[in-house]
Amino acid sequence: MLEALKHMSEYDPEGAETINNTIWLEFATAASVSEQELHNAYARVMWDGYYGPVTDAEWEEAHGDEMPMCRAHAILKEACDYAPTIQYEHPDCGFVCGGSEECAHPDHEELGDDGPMFHMELVEIDPEDILRSMFPAIRDIYGGWL
Repeated sequence: MLEALKHMSEYDPEGAETINNTIWLEFATAASVSEQELHNAYARVMWDGYYGPVTDAEWEEAHGDEMPMCRAHAILKEACDYAPTIQYEHPDCGFVCGGSEECAHPDHEELGDDGPMFHMELVEIDPEDILRSMFPAIRDIYGGWL
């Protein structure tokens, strides 16, 4: 589970798991590559940053796939430019209103209740937190995003 989804998983584990399972595909689509290519590009940058410099030939010999460093950078740059918006409702986040006379929240009409009620507010995960969870090595290696 991505670190950025931990809070969401406390209340909506199925929703968090769905996002966790699809987020790599979303980033890959944003970079116009397959999910596997995105993983390979990230691995290529990590290897070079932590153990490198690693030449393109050394990478190909060790991993059996071609991923030139310039291509890995280009893929990750495109992926990191993607800023997904993930929002969810959490029961700890919201407010209590004084009733429909002073509150125009749609819950009153939907539930047929004019009295005071608690309204959950959407919690939004900061896209920067998602990037940190997805690609932690990039910040470690480069001190920021590509």
